[in-house]
Amino acid sequence: MGVIRNGTLLVACLSNSAGFPDFSNGGTGDPISPPRMFMTTKNFRFKSLAFQSQSGRCYYCDLPMWQDHPEHFALQFGITLPQSKQFQCTAEHLLARQDGGPTSRSNIVAACLFCNQKRHQRKIALNPVKHKEHVKKRLFVQRWHPVLSAKLNAEVRKTMGG
Repeated sequence: MGVIRNGTLLVACLSNSAGFPDFSNGGTGDPISPPRMFMTTKNFRFKSLAFQSQSGRCYYCDLPMWQDHPEHFALQFGITLPQSKQFQCTAEHLLARQDGGPTSRSNIVAACLFCNQKRHQRKIALNPVKHKEHVKKRLFVQRWHPVLSAKLNAEVRKTMGG
């Protein structure tokens, strides 16, 4: 976990007795890599931009997401805190990093944790367009976010005056 200060993610790390960062693996003496601060900062920035440009809605299921306050989200939509976890905003690489996808604004969209995880739980992940079609079909028959999709859709319609 880190703190953002002046647009930079600050990551806490343990210090050794001399006050220097301790990058040893749990005291075994085996070195581990320092935190990937640059990548995390870019992911966070691009995720936030995508969240804003998508009006806080998931790229795949189009349901609302939260970035900072799951308690407020749960209260707003009448769901439990554990249920709200599914709607946490994540940075979704359209072309996965493992497949050579860059961490760039054009390759990152905001997706809820549930949709992001489900896409990558498949043996072979569907491309983003196919996954979006799959999610929309499942939402239509209430087989995606099953209990919550109907409740959230009703709440969203109320708040939008529809």
